Amino acid sequence: MIKLIIGLILLAAPFLLAALFKDKKRGFIYIFFFLIVFHTFLALSTQFFGIFYYSVILGANLLAVFLLLAWSLKNKEKFQFSFQPVKIDWFIFIVAIISVLSLYQIHYNYTGKFNMVNDALYQYHDAQNMKYVYPYFSDEWYAVSLSKEAIDSNSLPLKNPFNNSFFINPEIVFHSFIAEIALFLGLDLLTQYTLLSIFINTLLILLAYLFLRFSNVSKFASAVASLSILYITSASNLPGIWNLIPFTMGIILTLIGFCFMAMGKKRFPILAAIFAVLFYPPLIIFSATGLAVYFFNYLKTNGRNN
Repeated sequence: MIKLIIGLILLAAPFLLAALFKDKKRGFIYIFFFLIVFHTFLALSTQFFGIFYYSVILGANLLAVFLLLAWSLKNKEKFQFSFQPVKIDWFIFIVAIISVLSLYQIHYNYTGKFNMVNDALYQYHDAQNMKYVYPYFSDEWYAVSLSKEAIDSNSLPLKNPFNNSFFINPEIVFHSFIAEIALFLGLDLLTQYTLLSIFINTLLILLAYLFLRFSNVSKFASAVASLSILYITSASNLPGIWNLIPFTMGIILTLIGFCFMAMGKKRFPILAAIFAVLFYPPLIIFSATGLAVYFFNYLKTNGRNN
């Protein structure tokens, strides 16, 4: 519990800098993106050099938070930060609360129909207030095994946990990242992976809301549209918002890239797309297409203005 509290405080500390930005939502996007980048590099580097220990991860986070706060305060005028009072967007809180409650009840208070892997087609069982703290989807169990192996061996998740043989892991960035977050927060991945799923998928929904707001969609319409993500079907062969898999982190980084596009940035959409592909390589098709359309419109607009 102490590790969890310390970890959450250190994860939340950089977001205090969002209050220094004139546009708090933009500040949140920048900080969230760099936080993902930092923890990704920290996970891969410490596992690569075999120093993937809690003390090392904790020390790196303490140092990073201290340096970030010192640097930001020193350069607040250069980056036009502002100490203006924060205008609360209550729709964000509504979206966050509904998302957490909806995703929480899936594992901890589920009422409805479900089927099992050995059931016949269209065979369903009825559940009433069912509690199931373990992952639902097979790829999640795969992620739990490889991430736990990285924690236990203090190395990159390149070893098959079932027979200890080396294999090329195309989803190494995701498994490495999950292992680092779990170690930092002191989580037991077997029984608490679902908590990570709830938290990260809630962030996905919030990012959808922010992207729509950056695109000048009204608060109410943005809230309704983003909460509609909760209705995406999840099934035994079709993972959705209920699950935490590499695709989830890829979509989060894709949404961050879309937010940068809506903000009119040039370099950050490319960086976000690169990390989206690192977490889930098949997204290269969508990332490349999105970047091509964005920069085509960007050059077209600038050329017309000139």
